[in-house]
Amino acid sequence: MGRCRLLFWALSFLVGIPVLQAAGTDAIVGNSSMEFRMMSPDGGTCRWTESITVLTPSGADAADFLLHTDSFSSLSSFSAKIYSGDRLVRKVRLSDLSYTESSSSLADDSGFYYFSPSLPCPYRIEYEYTVSYRKGVAVFPTFAPVTVPRTALGQASCSVCVPSGTEVSWWSASSPEKIQDGKYDIYQWKFGPFPGFEHEDMMPDIREIVPVVYSCPQTFSYAGTGGSQKSWKDFGRWLSLLNDGSLQLDDAFVSELRSDVGGCRTVAEKVRVLYDRLRASTRYVSIQLGIGGYRPSPAEYVRTTGFGDCKSLSIFMQAMLKAVGVSSEYLVTNTDDIRLLPGYSSIGQMNHALLCVPDGKDTLWIECTAPSLPLGYRHSGIAGHQAVLVKPEGGEVTVIPAYPDSLRFFGHKVKVDLTAGGAAHCEVQRTVTEDFIEDYVSFMSKDADFRRRLLTSGLGFHPDNLTISSFEDNFGSLTDSSLLPQVKISYAVDTDTYAKVSGTRIFVPMNPFARILPWSRSERKSPVHIVRGVTFRDTVIVRVPDGYVLEGAAECAPVTVPSGTFRASAEVSDDGKNVIAIQELKLIAGEYPAAEYPDFRRLAKAASDFYGSFFVLSLKKENMNQTDISIDK
Repeated sequence: MGRCRLLFWALSFLVGIPVLQAAGTDAIVGNSSMEFRMMSPDGGTCRWTESITVLTPSGADAADFLLHTDSFSSLSSFSAKIYSGDRLVRKVRLSDLSYTESSSSLADDSGFYYFSPSLPCPYRIEYEYTVSYRKGVAVFPTFAPVTVPRTALGQASCSVCVPSGTEVSWWSASSPEKIQDGKYDIYQWKFGPFPGFEHEDMMPDIREIVPVVYSCPQTFSYAGTGGSQKSWKDFGRWLSLLNDGSLQLDDAFVSELRSDVGGCRTVAEKVRVLYDRLRASTRYVSIQLGIGGYRPSPAEYVRTTGFGDCKSLSIFMQAMLKAVGVSSEYLVTNTDDIRLLPGYSSIGQMNHALLCVPDGKDTLWIECTAPSLPLGYRHSGIAGHQAVLVKPEGGEVTVIPAYPDSLRFFGHKVKVDLTAGGAAHCEVQRTVTEDFIEDYVSFMSKDADFRRRLLTSGLGFHPDNLTISSFEDNFGSLTDSSLLPQVKISYAVDTDTYAKVSGTRIFVPMNPFARILPWSRSERKSPVHIVRGVTFRDTVIVRVPDGYVLEGAAECAPVTVPSGTFRASAEVSDDGKNVIAIQELKLIAGEYPAAEYPDFRRLAKAASDFYGSFFVLSLKKENMNQTDISIDK
């Protein structure tokens, strides 16, 4: 069956539903509807209906069913029908769904329902199900009818119905229509048609691309506690009340802590002593008991059990600091999203808690859930992220400082001892800074296979063996906020396949250690979003085998575009014994419109072409006869 005929058959499922379909569409959400009804501050129901047509196997993910439930929500009804053409081929019931409990968690009744249809394309599946909410509604369900690339949308509607007078906050690219019927206020959003989106490297936040609705009641009742999220100030005040009374510790333990820090002269020294105790005596476990995972366990409970989640471990650390006279502040953030949604404050945006210790002009940020991380290191899940400081007087939005992009670096210095047969012994020094160091935390304690994969992944040749000669980091000094996190590692790698030999010539890769940028797309639909600027710099020094000279090497004119620069050179050393190749690629953080993609593509192509190029060594003429004689023998 031809592609056009296949699409016609599939689209015949959607008669009467307008669909704005982009070329290469793999699936179509013909209709998606969410109707949430809040019966009281303590509960409500949400009815979903959806029809998805899968055109190609690549679009199968769009038809999958996945739902998270916990002690605050349950799947109360479910049905689905699967059609091939106009023929009903299967009915799916609640009992047919798979269910898995949340892993690494002490959550009660927390888990995922899922179902994945499997049959030849094209096919259509129609879902209808209801989710019930109890013990309080702090956020309404998120409505996002399209989240899978190359999936078009016909039409979609989102309805949030609340008791009359209930104030609702929302965030969406579209404004709702508000209907009042005396007993209820109804907020309605309508979307479609939507052509879908392509997955592209360095895309902006998907929330800026697809139809989506976030909404919540401004005041709420949740697991027996009332609060307000009308503003981040109100939200912080509620969280502060939840934490109230959780900092008490056993008197004998407090005396022990004070003795431990007795010889410390600075706040940073005290924090380090207690941080070492935290990571030696506790472990991270996800806990969703109590108030939906928002109230931490008391510090004394963490001390006696030895485990906690991010908020409980942070509270325990805060309690220990308080016991030795060090003030700290509890804060919450989102490790996935850098920015909070503008003009929309809600519990649902937060997924992580940590501490900070103000110390004069500097602030020490303390991650309490990952004991392997160096104290004070602002990892990629928090650096540059907006957060809310939780204070008794209310929440205060702040930004956890990022390290400067100008110092973000990944580079190599490589000495290659090349043989005339194309084999090589490589002495490598890799230097990384900022978030690149995260792969190297506890590096020397990892197994040999992990170390090998990290150091040789992406190499342009097959490594035969690996020897690590030295590893250096400055993790022990990162309580100084002005210090740049850095790792230097030296290693040697041998290979029989470094260069290609053809007759009297050796084709040597310019830089088999480099990273290649994506540039194959001739056009782009979304802006190029470079979240963090970076400098990649490599120097590769290849010792020329005896009897050979440099015949030729690729040349590269400098490239400068708004999103970055690339410079490269290859030349023979003064003594003629080495070829020295140097490359530097800089990317500049920013969002660059799709219309400027040709500039970025020119930069990426120049770098990739040079990295993938070769320089040619040829046998000196006076050595050719000798070589021929030896070959004849």
